[in-house]
Amino acid sequence: MSDNNYMQFTDLSVQQQYSDKGFATVPFLNEWQISALENIFHKHFKLDQLPAVYDTVATTPAATIQAVNKEVLNICGSLIEQHLKNYYWVCSIYFVKKSGGDSYKGMHLDTSMTIEGFNNIGVWIPLCDIDERNGQICLLSGSQKWLPPYSTPSMPYAYEKVEHLLTPKLTCLNMKAGEALFFNNSMLHCTGQNTSGKTRLAVIIKLIDVNAPMATVYYNAGAPSGEQVSLYEHTKDFFVNAAFRNPQPPATSRFVKFIPELPVVFKPDNFFRSENV
Repeated sequence: MSDNNYMQFTDLSVQQQYSDKGFATVPFLNEWQISALENIFHKHFKLDQLPAVYDTVATTPAATIQAVNKEVLNICGSLIEQHLKNYYWVCSIYFVKKSGGDSYKGMHLDTSMTIEGFNNIGVWIPLCDIDERNGQICLLSGSQKWLPPYSTPSMPYAYEKVEHLLTPKLTCLNMKAGEALFFNNSMLHCTGQNTSGKTRLAVIIKLIDVNAPMATVYYNAGAPSGEQVSLYEHTKDFFVNAAFRNPQPPATSRFVKFIPELPVVFKPDNFFRSENV
């Protein structure tokens, strides 16, 4: 397949960092763009009505998801083009982390958005400076290679019993407001507790390769072994029309195959003897 089908960073040093670690950071927004993105958030959402930790596609009506996505694209689309080529913009999300309360977001995998062999990148952009006081993001480099690149919230979490082994291996990042973190969507990550006294707001942009199919997996605990995780291809508007929240695939989606290697739940006594770990 031609290289024109795959995302590539325009800066070779950034491409090398991403290839080596599974993530890379770059300067991204100026002060005006940060302010514009804050204004988009406050136009569509009332902060005092949101829980301590909230992502804006979780329960938001499809019309609002689409409006927010269009407005964020207007601000950030040309900036993404400066850093990447051969990408498809899937959706954009605001992630809210209020101070105090239960604002810790534990180690997790984001929902996968395409099939193996294609790139799926998340772009995490804080709208304020980030450090250990307000919920810095931490990543586990290399973890994107441990399992088939499929994840969905309903599927058993593979790392629940071994998180205590993984936490010391996390890389935690202090970031400036408007800096962008490009990371492999299959990488384990978390964000810390916000104790700063101020709400921390970040924008997340999801990207796949320009010609990659839009695809997600569905988990059925009652299915026979080897058929519990099924892969479906969708139309390209799958995430912005909120179809991803339905427990079953839309009628317009196409079954591709079962993923017999999943689900996996690692145990402490055999984790580091597992293949690829």
